[in-house]
Amino acid sequence: MQKITLFTIFLWKSKPFEATNIYKNIIQREVLTMEKNSADGEGTKKWRWYHGVLFFAGVQAVTFGLARLIEGFGGQNRPGIGDSTIGNENYNEFYNVLIQPVFAPPDWMFPIVWTINNISCIYGLLRVANFPNETRGRSEFISLQLASWVQFAAFAAVFFGLKSPINAAALTVSYTAFTAASLYVALWRLDDKSTALSLASVSLWLAVAVPTAIVVAAWNGDGFYGTPAAFEAPSQWTKTPN
Repeated sequence: MQKITLFTIFLWKSKPFEATNIYKNIIQREVLTMEKNSADGEGTKKWRWYHGVLFFAGVQAVTFGLARLIEGFGGQNRPGIGDSTIGNENYNEFYNVLIQPVFAPPDWMFPIVWTINNISCIYGLLRVANFPNETRGRSEFISLQLASWVQFAAFAAVFFGLKSPINAAALTVSYTAFTAASLYVALWRLDDKSTALSLASVSLWLAVAVPTAIVVAAWNGDGFYGTPAAFEAPSQWTKTPN
């Protein structure tokens, strides 16, 4: 099968023949498929693991800068490098005083889950970045994922820095929308299961995070907007404070 494929590519490139348009389209698809599959080979990768490390370091720098900016305008938490993933004592204290539903994840889970999520998402982003530029869905996936990273970078500043559960809910929902769109592109545009699997852990997390964020925003007042709780939390559905 490999010999046949290479031979058809030779025919297409050498041009002593005039193949039909249908035949040319078939050959072009084979070429793109081979190039896409070759993106898994070490020698053909333009984007390597260390680019992922540098990308994540850049995201952390943006997160830290935004948090510092918010602090300068009266934010109430002092940020540190890496807080968006590992958290800090002030973040945990603010999170734990909020009225939460019984299904809200405990604070110790965040650094574990987000370490896994970040590694998986960066793997998927690098994988797709290494596909040929002509690959259907490549640019859409990269754009959607970069948009989701913007939400991630802003989260600590607008939630913890501004003491705003409403901001947290809004960013969580928008992050989920970008993730869902990325998953759609991975499955039905890229047709790449490995890329789709790179979004599996964050998708499972968001299935809990979205209802948690919405309920927390509804049951608690907002320090940034100065609004009271929209609903009174039923005692049978609230978590016992730490």
